[in-house]
Amino acid sequence: MMFNIRSAYISMIFLFLLATIFDPADKVLGLKIPLYVACWGVAIAMLLMRQEEIKVHFKLFVYILLMTGIPVTSIVYYYLINGSDPFKGFELLKGYIFISFAMLIYITKIDILKYLCPVLTMLAISILVLTAVVLIFPELFMPLYMLGGELGMFNIDSGRDYGEGVVLFQMYFVTSPMLVIAVAYYFKLAKTSKKHQLLFVVITLLNICALLVAGTRNNILAAIILPLALVILYSRKKIHTAMWIVVLSGLFVFIMQNEIEALFDPTEASNSSKLILLRDYVSILSDPIKLIFGSGLGAFDQWTEKGFTYITELTYLEIIRNFGIILGGGMILLLVYPIIYTFVLHRSYNEKNIILGYLSYLVMCIANPNLFSSMGIMFLGVIMANICMYETDRRRHLSMMAKMNPHSDGVLLASGVHDYKLKIDIR
Repeated sequence: MMFNIRSAYISMIFLFLLATIFDPADKVLGLKIPLYVACWGVAIAMLLMRQEEIKVHFKLFVYILLMTGIPVTSIVYYYLINGSDPFKGFELLKGYIFISFAMLIYITKIDILKYLCPVLTMLAISILVLTAVVLIFPELFMPLYMLGGELGMFNIDSGRDYGEGVVLFQMYFVTSPMLVIAVAYYFKLAKTSKKHQLLFVVITLLNICALLVAGTRNNILAAIILPLALVILYSRKKIHTAMWIVVLSGLFVFIMQNEIEALFDPTEASNSSKLILLRDYVSILSDPIKLIFGSGLGAFDQWTEKGFTYITELTYLEIIRNFGIILGGGMILLLVYPIIYTFVLHRSYNEKNIILGYLSYLVMCIANPNLFSSMGIMFLGVIMANICMYETDRRRHLSMMAKMNPHSDGVLLASGVHDYKLKIDIR
């Protein structure tokens, strides 16, 4: 019976991941929220049948509290100082609430990457297959273009012109930036696995190619820079490898100088639009009250090109506009905490590849509003759950060592790992 209910739980998780990746706007079947609720229901039933207590890592509890508390506080602030319509705070709040996915992963101790990365690879294959279909059958371009826009799933551009002869075909899926997780995950398996190594190499290349075909500057840069960073990470001679990569990258930049200049030309339509947005932000944040306390999550402002709207593509400036320096600074600290944890506080943490993928995602979101969507927050939740499970396992390991060697009184104290957990007895 336990096998069956666990299988049901895994099935619910897999279906929820499919809905999040392939139906981000929830327009196809509208099952994202029902599936998420079902995941929680089956998980609780599974734990009840085991007659176990639910253990929630204290750090994870506080993290979730802050990640949801900051936007809620911002909404309350908006109603205190303004309260008028139009207002989209509650609509945006839904994305932040998905951070609770981290708690679901933690209490069920599931290796979520084992299920998420195959779904992302399915996305990569979909991008490549649809690209091939459009190139082979050009008459299908317009029907697919209309379908992608209607579903809020993908956007096709037969030739985005960046100038200087740089014209790129795009098969851009809204969730394609998340392919950096799959690239990082399968790169490690390709590098360290003794079995099926060639298969993992092929899957890694599939995800990299899909990032490239997605065609945005962010995706292309991530498809190039992330694998290079992973090569350095898993190299035995990191400095030597890094030097060679810098030299080869410099040579590549020299050869492709005109094309690269075209991509980052400030007069190019997209770049010009973002520069205008920057000027708008300077104007909005010149108000000391808005700079310190923000306008409130979901507040509307007047923009030069976008008109009267509540969100832009410049994610980190948007954080300051919404939350102000005080709450916005806290939000940014929450976002970079996994990076600080991995590369500064606990260098023994063994998922540096995923953290590099997450860092790539944060960089991509500089000019991409997906960070606080359900998929972006879910990515963050996966990382935080894995960090807290690592701390729990490390604590358990150190406790066993202390019992085996009672003379090593300082081993747990020296570890810096504390047993911070909230326990809910459901027996």
